[in-house]
This record gives sequence, C-alpha cells and structure tokens, in this order.
Amino acid sequence: EASFEDISVVLTGFGGLVSDGTNLRVPSEDGNVYPIDASTGQLGTGTVLVGGNYGIGGSPKHIVAMQGTTDYWGHCGCGGLQEIVRYQAGGATAVDIIDTETDLSKDVGVREAVYDGSHLWIYGYNSQEAKPLILQVDSNAEPDTLVSSFAFDENLVGLTFHEGKMLGLAEFPLGYKLLQIDPATGKAL
Repeated sequence: EASFEDISVVLTGFGGLVSDGTNLRVPSEDGNVYPIDASTGQLGTGTVLVGGNYGIGGSPKHIVAMQGTTDYWGHCGCGGLQEIVRYQAGGATAVDIIDTETDLSKDVGVREAVYDGSHLWIYGYNSQEAKPLILQVDSNAEPDTLVSSFAFDENLVGLTFHEGKMLGLAEFPLGYKLLQIDPATGKAL
C-alpha cells in the first residue's frame, strides 16, 4: 500500500487532487502540477501550467478535473464565478473557457468538476434557484453544449466517477459522507 505522507512540494490552498487515468496529480505553489504514482506514492517531475501564473488571467488556481492526459480544468478559487477554464500543461493560452451563464444559460458558481471520458460534469451553486446544480456538458463541442442538468440537495466538496458511478463527497454536521449519485434522477442512491 502506498503512503503519501511525504509530498515534498507545497500544495496550493485550493489544490485539487485529479487523475489522468494512470497517475494522481496535485498543483503546487511553485506553479507546477506534479504526478504521484498511485501504486508507490512517488512524486514525479512537475509540469508548468501557463508559466505558473495562477489566478484570474492565468492558469486556474483550483484544479478540479483532467480531460485526457494533458488538459486540466480549473477555476480561480475566488468564489462564485461562473467560469471554468481548460488549459494544456505548458500551454500559454486557454484551450477552452466555459461560462455557465453565458454559454450554458445556467448561472452556476463553479466549485467542482469531473470529466467522465466523454462529458464534463460541473457542480456549483445556482443563486437564482438558491440550490446546487450539476451540469453535464459536451466540452468537446464548440460551442460547449449543455446536455443535461439537475438540482442536487447536498452541498458537495468533491465530485468524481469511479467504476462508472458518479460519487460526491458531502459535509454534514457529524462529518463527511460519500454519496453515490444517480445522474438520471438527480438523487443520492
């Protein structure tokens, strides 16, 4: 069993843990994203994200998903913004920008996202409807296309797919719970 106790870089305060299908990846304050071998816990060589220029106008500070093995989805981590940005490691410009309000007609402040191999799933809070929403987006299409959306009753702090199932991590008064989510009904199973 691998131990990740000694990660030798300073992770960002908004650092997400993502997977490229082979390795886990974490963003660091030095402007790089580092692979971690999931079987050994070994930290690999970092890859610069847009010159390490984190925040608005640069690469996303809060990495939330990977699309393929080189593209990262993230946002600024500044709260309530409707944009999620896709960057290729080492690239100087955004590959794609989705503004949930302008592009998808859904006012969602982006918090989390996951790419399932064919669609980007975006989770965030809709202030107009005063509830969390999950959006299924065809991020390969241009313009990006909303496939489906549903309200979800719990506030999530993480979203992923594992063995074909959508899972969310929700915080409750007595701790965190891992929830399996049915995208067809928008309910926790």
